[in-house]
Amino acid sequence: MQTFVKHILKIVLVLIVCAYALDFGFTYVYENATPQNKVQYINSLKNQKFDYIFIGSSRVENSVIAEEIEKKTNKKTINLGIKGLKLKDMSYIIKLLKDYNVSYEKLFIQIDYSFNHEEESSKFFSFELLPFCSSSNMIINDYLKNTKENYLFYKYIPFLKYTGSDQLIGFRKVFSSLKNKPSIFNSNKGYEPLYGSSSRKLEKIPNSANKKNKYFSEINTFATSENLKFIYFSAPISLKSENLNYFDELKQNVPQLHNFHNVISEDKYFYDKLHVNHDGALAFTNVLIEKLKL
Repeated sequence: MQTFVKHILKIVLVLIVCAYALDFGFTYVYENATPQNKVQYINSLKNQKFDYIFIGSSRVENSVIAEEIEKKTNKKTINLGIKGLKLKDMSYIIKLLKDYNVSYEKLFIQIDYSFNHEEESSKFFSFELLPFCSSSNMIINDYLKNTKENYLFYKYIPFLKYTGSDQLIGFRKVFSSLKNKPSIFNSNKGYEPLYGSSSRKLEKIPNSANKKNKYFSEINTFATSENLKFIYFSAPISLKSENLNYFDELKQNVPQLHNFHNVISEDKYFYDKLHVNHDGALAFTNVLIEKLKL
């Protein structure tokens, strides 16, 4: 019996050592190799300067062509849109940019129906941040504490963060980074095109806009205290969508909002009701250049 217990303890010890070794290896690659997702991309921007930075949800990621802006304006531009991003996420990204010493002339922030979802956050952003949870970065740790129920388990149990989110930060992603696979961000500067059209089901636009969002207020306060220039805008939505009056209410509650929800009307420019396709992104990007005087 004693021999059996010793054997089991040896196996457990080997498994723990392997878990720590894998965790260290995956994290080192994730933090230092060629970026394969937006969080890695943001991490790679330390000490850089830009003219324009765009942040928001997939409705920025799939609709603002940074290269087109650079070509037309000669302004260094990046697209930091991330699927499902809410104002809560954006407030942390803005602080992270400051912590990483990323400077810019103007920051463009997308606001739409997610204004109503005050305490919601992007699962993509939070999972892609998990490899950094063992770091000493207080901004990242504070964000994960506020968005991940099992934050302490992810932080202190080795390799757990990689087993629970394999599609976003698992073996395939880390292996791509390890091979130094060319980063898509080098060529598209954060823009992800959608082609053709889709009939996928999407969330509905709310019936009415909330009066306030505490993270919007937090972002405004941060801009004032740091003497930064933030510009708020909404992205195109199919005119066949329901509750489009939401944007008129949102404009009343956020007077500084540049409301572009209806600047594209033809169906051929939409991938689905909430996202433009590549042709629509090209058209919308040129609207931004013209209307915002980029």
